[in-house]
Amino acid sequence: MHEHSVPCGEVTEIAEAHRNAQIRHNQTFYEWEHPTAGKVRTPRHSTLFSKTKLANLANAPLLNEHADEILKELGIEKSDRDLLKENGIVP
Repeated sequence: MHEHSVPCGEVTEIAEAHRNAQIRHNQTFYEWEHPTAGKVRTPRHSTLFSKTKLANLANAPLLNEHADEILKELGIEKSDRDLLKENGIVP
């Protein structure tokens, strides 16, 4: 393939890719702490620019993580929010 200038490369198992020196050097994977799953390793976006800092990834909000904040923004009083929780409407 190389002899005919066909772009190609080695295909590796995912576990081996995590240990690959070039992949580690290129910061292809990002490790972060998920609140319920623990340490998570996930691939970054494939395009990197020399003058652009890599964004730190984060998990999506957990179920009802921001419920109280949202209800407050909607103008619902604390006593009513507490009632919603007591009655199991909002966990």
